[in-house]
Amino acid sequence: MALTWIKNDFKDMHFNVWENQRRDLIEMFPVFADYVEFNVNIGKLNRNKVIRYVCFMYDKGSPLPKKIDNIWQMKLEAATLAGFEMDRQKRFSDDVNEMLAGKIKAVNHMIVRFLSFFHDINFMTYKMYKEKYFDVMVQLKESKDPKVLESLLKSVKTLTNEISLLEGKIFYPEDSEYLIQAMYEQAEFEELELTPEFIADRLEKGLPVVDNPPYGKYSGEKFE
Repeated sequence: MALTWIKNDFKDMHFNVWENQRRDLIEMFPVFADYVEFNVNIGKLNRNKVIRYVCFMYDKGSPLPKKIDNIWQMKLEAATLAGFEMDRQKRFSDDVNEMLAGKIKAVNHMIVRFLSFFHDINFMTYKMYKEKYFDVMVQLKESKDPKVLESLLKSVKTLTNEISLLEGKIFYPEDSEYLIQAMYEQAEFEELELTPEFIADRLEKGLPVVDNPPYGKYSGEKFE
């Protein structure tokens, strides 16, 4: 069943991309012009639509999480709201599907930069952990290799514990204040390399997700 949205649903968004939907977002929100992540080549994808998708999906004031529980349904809705169109088979293009699956590095960097605007490392990490949780669950359903299953089950347990802990800190900030402070001391926002692939690799090696790596070591062709 298609969801119905009205203007008032988006009033709490920090970057309200619902309004002026055809306007260039770099012009609408000048802060985006200050960061390379919003100005790199993203192949065939329309940059304005990608930024719009990121805002609908990751803005802390977005209404999508209030109406949609499933992360993948939320992504599909965010992409639709962003202006990406489906074909007759109700499917997005391969490029859009790769973006939704977290396979486009430039978009992943854009998401991390966008989340850093909210100055909340707990929220940033929570979003990434939750996406990885669903990825692992899909792999768990498809794999039949006992060793792979054992590894995936360990990942599920780790992610579940981390997500629960972060949810408590994000939604009930009066709890575990010393843990929140510890996380802020552990990492600065400008020094994160936090793609889904990076998280998976660190978890698999039994390492902490954040280890203060320099942020943004990737190249991208600038838009003219």
